[in-house]
This record gives sequence, C-alpha cells and structure tokens, in this order.
Amino acid sequence: MRRLLLVLALLLGGAVPAYGAPDGCANAGAADFDGDGFDDVVVGDPLGDPPGTWTGGGHLFFLRGTREGFPSVRGTPFYGGDGLSGWVARAGHIDGDRCLDLVVASPYWTGSAADGSGRGATSVPGAGNVHVYWGGADFGRTNAGRVELRAPEQRNGAHFGWSLAVSDGTLAVGAPYEDADGVPDSGAVYLYRFGGADGRTPEAPRRITQESPGVPGNSEAGDLFGWSVALGALGGGPAPDLAVGAPYEDTDSGGTAMTDAGAVTVLYDPGTGTGTGTGYRGKGWDLSQLTEQVPADGGDLFGYSLAYGEKSGVGFLAAGAPHADPLATRDAGIVQLIRQGRPGQDPQPAGTLWQGAGGVADVSEPHDAFGFSLAFSGEDLVVGVPFDGDGTHPETGAVHVIPMDLSGVSGQGRPGRLIRASTPQTYDHLGWAVSGAGGGWLVVGVPDRERIGAVALVPPGSGDARMLRPGDGRIAPFQGRAQGVDFGAAVAG
Repeated sequence: MRRLLLVLALLLGGAVPAYGAPDGCANAGAADFDGDGFDDVVVGDPLGDPPGTWTGGGHLFFLRGTREGFPSVRGTPFYGGDGLSGWVARAGHIDGDRCLDLVVASPYWTGSAADGSGRGATSVPGAGNVHVYWGGADFGRTNAGRVELRAPEQRNGAHFGWSLAVSDGTLAVGAPYEDADGVPDSGAVYLYRFGGADGRTPEAPRRITQESPGVPGNSEAGDLFGWSVALGALGGGPAPDLAVGAPYEDTDSGGTAMTDAGAVTVLYDPGTGTGTGTGYRGKGWDLSQLTEQVPADGGDLFGYSLAYGEKSGVGFLAAGAPHADPLATRDAGIVQLIRQGRPGQDPQPAGTLWQGAGGVADVSEPHDAFGFSLAFSGEDLVVGVPFDGDGTHPETGAVHVIPMDLSGVSGQGRPGRLIRASTPQTYDHLGWAVSGAGGGWLVVGVPDRERIGAVALVPPGSGDARMLRPGDGRIAPFQGRAQGVDFGAAVAG
C-alpha cells in the first residue's frame, strides 16, 4: 500500500493537557463520541494533506450519526495536528462516562531528546506519539480536549503507537521497532492506567519487553514484539489481560528453524504486576502449539493482527496469520481462536479459521491474506481480506463476518456473511481496516479506492457495502489545499 512506502519527516508537537469531564454524555448511544444519542464513526487518512500545513500531515474525519441512522452521516474533518493523525485509531471508554473516547497514534512523529550538552535538544525521528481525544459535546472540534502520550524515553525509530488497544481505563501502546534491551527492533509495549477525579489522568506507564521478568520468551533482533496488541479477560483476575503479537519472531518447531513464523503472548493482569522479582505471569505460543490443522511455517506472520471479543461472557482472542498456508495455499491466511481459560488455567485453542472451512464462505486463494485485519462486532468476528480478488479485479478485497459459538468455531448457528463492494475496483483493498460501528453496523476501510480512498458502512445481516467518501454529499469535501491519500486506512466506531 502507498502509505507503507513513504518515509516522512514530521514536525515536533507539544503536549496538550486533559480537560475536565464533559457534560452531555448521559444519553450517549453505544458507539457515540459526542453524546447526542446517535452512533458515530471516525476515519483516518494518515498521509492526507491538511489545509495550510505540511504535505502528508494526516487528518481525521468525524462521521457524525444522524436521527435517520446509518448510513446517513454528517462527515466533517478535524485536524489533530502533530503529524500523521489517523495512522491508527481505536475507540473505547477510558474516562468512565458514557461517551466513547478516541485514541489516535502517529508512530512516525518526530520527537526530541536532550543532546547531552545541556544546551539544547536533538530530534528523534520516528519516536511516535499518541493522542487521546475525550468524548463529549465538543468532540471533533479543533480545540476539543485531548491528552498527548509519549514514551518516557523517546527512541529513534521506535514507532511508539504502531498498535493500540483500549479497555475500560486502560490503554496498551505498541512500539515494535524499539531497540529494547539493546536488541534492534525487538519491540516493547507500554501499558497506561487512567485515574484522577475525572478519569483522565494517565499514570506512568509500565514498559514491557520480552526480557521483563516473567514474560515468556526473550528479545531477539527483528521480533517486533508489540506489532499488535489486545486487552481482555483471558485468564487473569478482574483487570484486563494483555495480548501481544510478535509476527516476525523466529521459532523452532520439531528442530526446524522457521524465520518470521510469529508468536503471541498473553500476560495476566499486567497492570498489577511489578515487573520485578517473579514479575509478570503469562503464556506464549507459536502457531504449531495451537493447531495441527495448518502446518506452521516460516513467514506465517502469526500475531500480525489481534482482536478480543466475548460470546455469552466468555472471552476469545483472535490472532491472524495472514501468510499462513491452509491446504498448502501460499499466503492465503488463517485466524486462530484462543478461548479464555478457566479460573487458574491458561487460555486454550478454540479452532482455526480460513476461507472455505469452519463455516467461512469463499475459498482460499494464494496471497489473499485472510486475517490481515480483525475486529469483533458484538459476538461476531470480523475478518479483513484486503488482497482477495474476484478474478477480474485483483486485490479488490473482502470482509468476512463470522458468528461465534462457545467452542469458538462458527458453522453451527447463524451463517456467516461475505462482504464485497457492489462495484469492485482493482486494488481497492477493501478490508484494510475493520471495526464495529454500533447497532450491528460495520465500518470497513477501502483506502485505495480511486484517488483518495473510501469507507464502507455495512448494515446488520447484510453483505451490502455502502461506500462513503469525501465530497459525496454526506462527507464534506476537502477544502483549499487539503488532499486525501488513504482515506479509510484507519477506522473506529
């Protein structure tokens, strides 16, 4: 994709303090950022050109819900500043009110650090930063309340904010390119807890690497621990457990070394761990330890994507391996399900999904990359397959909606859905990003459709992808010098 081919130098941004908790959230809907009672969606264009600022500064669009319901929206841009706004976006409840909060990462943001002379600072390219935009009546406005987060020690090329996960009052931030423990690109994760009178004050983060006491495995060059993260109930106590993907970790299965096979680690109650002494508790797996249905191999990239959801109160972790080879189909991709453990027990494998198996529609084809993106919408698993083609249109993309049952594997209850564009176009990459949007609706990123990208809103029970893009009458057009590049590269709802 275009955005992965660019190397950007970004401006230094300053901290913005948190504001007081807003009024007006008492009647907020389930996926409502501004508290007006209607579900909303946020879309990121990380390489777009905001008006009057630097090329590729990035921007966000707020798709405000209306009384008519989706797909009727009033889409307007708002500009977070500080570079590459909208590279990664996640919604969740952080401060305890009913309005959704939005977390947006800029992993290529250039930071600064003391130069050692005592006279000034030096730039830190690719340090990365994260902004939390607080839900409330002023959400989406230029001066809306937010707080900025940076790694306590900014590191060159760490890409803090590459991945995000939100659970009530807790935020996990991945920095997979951090040279943790002196090992190049081994990766780290930062775990924040929010508190204070308004629930908006971040505590000092816990920094977790594969060398932290009790964390399974060890840091190796190029592991990229923290490429993906998820939070949820998987086997610990009442606090959320942390799942971390390291898709470029090398593994050894049966005496055979496998490069970039990938691994997933779950840490129990990491917010209560000390990181010293016995430290954290957890469990780690490579793909060969979870399934025999698909042989593990080098280049599987297990842990490339992660998502947490629940079925009847039981937690499930979905882990993508988009370059796994089901039925010897090269890079067709799979998703491995992991079920919450019983009290005092580790999580257990709960089935392996790929196209054409386990109630999943379609057939696996080479290089589809099933599992490239993941989300849960209610009790349904949503799987993006952005490189899927239909024969006439390569890489037009697709999305699967897979109902869960308590074993984890679909196929026994409601049928799944296959979502495609009604008018597919070559290299659309529908499914690059996926999210629930409240009320059973889905929002799907289509960042390479035509010149500027698009998003699709998909109603409950339907495979109809309703495309929206700036200037279509529902989303405001770009103004002045503003340009779109990858609208839909990140979505949140």
